[in-house]
Amino acid sequence: MLKSRTITLAGRDDGLKLRLTELPAMLADARARAVLKRLGEDPDGGVAALAFKHSREALKLGVDTLLPFVQGAIGAHELDLRRDIKDWRNVERLQNAALLLHVDFMLGRETLEIPVTFQAQSILAGSGSARATFCSPQIAAVLESGKGTYRELETVLSTEDVFNLVEIINVAALREWHAHQATQ
Repeated sequence: MLKSRTITLAGRDDGLKLRLTELPAMLADARARAVLKRLGEDPDGGVAALAFKHSREALKLGVDTLLPFVQGAIGAHELDLRRDIKDWRNVERLQNAALLLHVDFMLGRETLEIPVTFQAQSILAGSGSARATFCSPQIAAVLESGKGTYRELETVLSTEDVFNLVEIINVAALREWHAHQATQ
């Protein structure tokens, strides 16, 4: 489910409230991959790598580099930065807030521990080198598993939804692996 968050601005825009809305996972991933490529970084990191590791460098590319993540509204009308924002410092604040909206679920999230032997078997089976190049590995895993459709990833599923579905896929794979190991 796509999240929204109300942001109250400061400075010359003091008290202006706008509602930022998260981009669908596929769109956020495509935009993040484009920025990462411009930075000469591995695009497979997607929106998470952009937010946690490369946002400062991305902002150095230009004030509008992260603007594609800023999707929102002020009251009943869609946000128009040139018309609605008077304080230029708020543009960077909005870009950072919009990017964080996509990945804030990761803060404090427990990670799933995948045994090294399971990773090694996966690599030996050939899945380590074959990958989709148009999207992050997490989105590819959701598509391949059938847990989400391309259309859902373009419209209603968020980045958090993708990570939750990947966790479900990993748990199922671990259970299958443990069952297989028990039979040998």
